[in-house]
Amino acid sequence: RKDELTSLLGVATRIEECTRRGDDIGKAQAVFVSGKGGSGKSHLVGHVSTFISEVGGWNVYRAKFRRGAVHESKDIVSVLFNCVVMDIVAMKDSENREDVEYSRAVSSAIIEVIGNEGLRVLSGFIPSISKLVEVDPGQGASCEAEDCERPYSENDMKESYSRVSHLVSALVAVIAKERLICLCFDDLQWAESSTLAMLRQIIISVGQDESSRQRFLFLG
Repeated sequence: RKDELTSLLGVATRIEECTRRGDDIGKAQAVFVSGKGGSGKSHLVGHVSTFISEVGGWNVYRAKFRRGAVHESKDIVSVLFNCVVMDIVAMKDSENREDVEYSRAVSSAIIEVIGNEGLRVLSGFIPSISKLVEVDPGQGASCEAEDCERPYSENDMKESYSRVSHLVSALVAVIAKERLICLCFDDLQWAESSTLAMLRQIIISVGQDESSRQRFLFLG
């Protein structure tokens, strides 16, 4: 899989170069690795994600779907995005000025783009969002220490999953405006259809935002 490795790294490098030059990459970059079971797909994607994180300065978030556990798909995605948000929350107290400014910029943009009602809905899927921006505690989810990794619950969420997908897509577009973001999902074939629809919506939404698509990579 040497040629595939070179190709994947080439995509990340091209994004970095376009970002530095200020060129429009044209669309969100999504790379899907296929092959028979045991052929090294996960190892390949893992190697690429580790490399671009350590060498290229990317913020990489990785999750893995499991065979025979389709029902866990939403939980897996929820936990991943809770990790994304908590990383930004941690930047509030960083000694790095750029991190602090980035965290503040993301917080302001989320409020402007998603709005109060959207945040209430989104907090049911990503509870940690209430640590980044203010969410009405009477309606949204709280995010105490143990709740920040609490997965999505269909019993708690009254709004349709399609709306949640739209809000998560808007969130990713905001986050990717100023930082290189790579979302990596292993074994997509084991994810349920609604989860795949959400990931597809994320790619489409980011692709429609010129600033965000310049700093975004999806690996699957």
